Amino acid sequence: MILKSLFSRIHVPVLKRSLDAASLRQTTIASNLANIETPNYRRKEVVFESELQKALDPEKLSGVVTNPKHIQIGRTDLNNVQPKVIVDKTRTKASGVNNVDVDQEISSLAKNQLYYAFSAKLISIQFNRIKEAINERTR
Repeated sequence: MILKSLFSRIHVPVLKRSLDAASLRQTTIASNLANIETPNYRRKEVVFESELQKALDPEKLSGVVTNPKHIQIGRTDLNNVQPKVIVDKTRTKASGVNNVDVDQEISSLAKNQLYYAFSAKLISIQFNRIKEAINERTR
């Protein structure tokens, strides 16, 4: 019961979703690079951080949803923020045959690797704090 309350706090679930988003973004970027010469392929990208920021914004009001048929009012519940893959519908032909720009994808790949490493470090810190709390309790 104590572990459940520790793990259900906001930090670990949010960091887990951040790692999931980074993993999905890695797959999406790899798909974009694999299809750089595919005619009419549309670049894809993952949207997560902007939705997470909206859900964490304390300035926005939020409604309580007590039934699945209710419409969400105000900011999104933090538990419902999930990474989404969207299709970039711009018509520019960065690679000559579609809208995938190899320089942009490589840059996004490096940025995503840093994001993943940072999120993994933060979740490691959270688990170390939990471990320290458990060890102090047993002394």
